[in-house]
Amino acid sequence: RRSSDLITTAGGWEGMESVDGQRLYYIPDRTEHQLWQLPLGGDTASPSIVPGITGIAHGWWSPAAEGIYFADTTSAGAETPAAATGYPIYLYRFATRRLEPLAHIAKPIVGANPDFAVSPDGKRIVWAQVDLVSSNIMIVDGFR
Repeated sequence: RRSSDLITTAGGWEGMESVDGQRLYYIPDRTEHQLWQLPLGGDTASPSIVPGITGIAHGWWSPAAEGIYFADTTSAGAETPAAATGYPIYLYRFATRRLEPLAHIAKPIVGANPDFAVSPDGKRIVWAQVDLVSSNIMIVDGFR
C-alpha cells in the first residue's frame, strides 16, 4: 500500500493533473473563481494562480495539452437564464497566455450539476444545458 501526502494546505477542490503530468490544477475554494497550479514531481514551489483566467467554476473546466478549456458560468449566474450572449466558453492557451473565445452556451445551465468535458484531441466540447422545463397541475378528489 502506498501512502498519501497532503499537497495543499489552504484548501483545494476538483484537482486535475495536466496532460503531461507536470502540474496539478485546482480551485482553492468553491467561492473563488480562479484556477491555481502546483508543480508536481518533488518540487517544493508554492501554488500560484494561473494568470489570465477568471470565471472558473466547479465542474466547468478541463485541462488539455494546449491549455485550459472552461465555460465562464460565473458572469450570468448559473441558476438563472443565460444573458443575451450566453455563457462564454474559452480556451486559455499556454503558449500565448491569452483567452481565446470558442463558443457560447445560449441556454440555462444547472450550476449545481456541472457537466463539461473536452475530447482528448480538443475537437469536441460537451456540456449539459436546460432545453425544456415543464410542469403539470395535479388534483386530488375526495380526500375529505
